[in-house]
Amino acid sequence: MANELIGQAYAALHSWLDQSITDRLKFGLLDTIAVGIYGGVAPEIRALRQIFAPPSTTSNPWVTGTSTTPSTKAFLNALPLTVEQLQDGHRMARGHPFAHLVPSCLAAAEASGASGLTLLEGMFLGYETGVRIGLAMGGTPNGIHDIGTWGTLGATVGCAHILTGGDQAQVAATLRLASTSNTGFDTATVFEGYNGSHLYLAIACQFAVQFALAGTHGFEAAPGTLERYWLPRTSAYPTEKLLDWTHPEIVRGYFKLHPTVAHTHGVNDALDQILSELRSVNPDKRLPPNVERVDVFTYRAALQFVNPEPRTVDECRFSIPFTVATAIVHGDLGPMSRFDQALTDPDVLDLARRVQVSEDPILSARYPLYGRSSRVIIEFTDHTSIEAEQDLPLGDGPDALNHPAILAKPDMLISGIVSDASWRQLRGLVDHLEQATATQIFAALGDLQP
Repeated sequence: MANELIGQAYAALHSWLDQSITDRLKFGLLDTIAVGIYGGVAPEIRALRQIFAPPSTTSNPWVTGTSTTPSTKAFLNALPLTVEQLQDGHRMARGHPFAHLVPSCLAAAEASGASGLTLLEGMFLGYETGVRIGLAMGGTPNGIHDIGTWGTLGATVGCAHILTGGDQAQVAATLRLASTSNTGFDTATVFEGYNGSHLYLAIACQFAVQFALAGTHGFEAAPGTLERYWLPRTSAYPTEKLLDWTHPEIVRGYFKLHPTVAHTHGVNDALDQILSELRSVNPDKRLPPNVERVDVFTYRAALQFVNPEPRTVDECRFSIPFTVATAIVHGDLGPMSRFDQALTDPDVLDLARRVQVSEDPILSARYPLYGRSSRVIIEFTDHTSIEAEQDLPLGDGPDALNHPAILAKPDMLISGIVSDASWRQLRGLVDHLEQATATQIFAALGDLQP
């Protein structure tokens, strides 16, 4: 099956890699780098970097250079990507393709001296292959998080293409090798707000690079590992979805606007509509203290995120009541919203207890095909109310790059962390990545300085 899957991926590469797909790949690259830089200021991330990377590289927000191995670079650059819950995703496949691809593929490109065009091709092949495996899975088995599953296989494919310059047979063989391992990470550690979960993506990207390097240097696996071993252990049936290449899946991916788990984004967007309408009447961002209660109606899968009293900043991002209360009290819930102050804010804590989350069967029927449908109703003490509903979150689907707030997100995140001049240099290079050399790419990444 690996041969057939990779054969179709390469056919798609030659048919689909037009300007719109290329623009999406470039934005995914920039968005992921910016999310990593922004999350990299966390103390625990900095501490681990100092252990794994030589002192000459730890001051750079994106680790490059010959003094660190490719797999270690992938590990360190992936480590901060989930800290703020701002990484990309794919709603139907239920996972985070660019978050796996960018650290892994950049490490492979630096190791091999690949061109910008080869990097883009590898990311495309990894995205489309990985997502189709995710679609066949239809979600992960109970208790297992999606990170480190199909995303790792997709990243391995992307790296193998970059390392071999497009040797299709070698890429398929490397996918078979990676399919000998089926890593599963604990979901509860993520959803209950323990920062050990940030290791998941780092380990997944490290594995992808290691498998790709081994697979392109003579290490082989028995035939049929994908369909005989890997897929059955993730309940991935029917496998026909693996071979459905009628349209590019990358246009169905999403980029996050809110620093929260994706299941809350329909709620967050509906609330944004309400707050925008209220601000048009009252310029004061903070609502007057006359909110009686908030009713949230959403789909069944989102009901696991209803704890109104999170213990940690990480757990705040997985709570519908707490994110709703934070947005209402503090005025918004943009990409740079912080929960450290909200966690001890008595107004937020009080309001979070008055946020009621319920399933609406009609909204459940729309998920995941039609979005993350959610409805928010704010009821005031004078018995008036205001409500809004959102189906497809901003940044999700084919129109993702038509939203100014999404396009502005990378620049917003890196502001004050790296110099404007060094970021503009990298952005300009990514805009013309097809013509860029490896030397130019990694010089620009290495020049990212505070």
